Amino acid sequence: MPDLTIERLDDEWAVYEHSIYERGSVLEGMPRRRWLHAFPTLNEAKQAYPKARVIEGTTRINPDPGPIPPPWWEAAEHGPWNPE
Repeated sequence: MPDLTIERLDDEWAVYEHSIYERGSVLEGMPRRRWLHAFPTLNEAKQAYPKARVIEGTTRINPDPGPIPPPWWEAAEHGPWNPE
């Protein structure tokens, strides 16, 4: 079952699903936060997604993935990418 959160988003309550990007994605292995729905009230969000956790603040993920290996880099052959 996915991890769900309810977070304040401006004047609405947003529901997000949290997971990890799958193999084959350019963001493979990185955290993923996907918007599912927004509601005008917290009560409506909780009713629609009763298993979601209500949190203060945000779970927003920094979109900068950091240094990305060159296209020819094969982790199985060279090990984890380390640009230093």
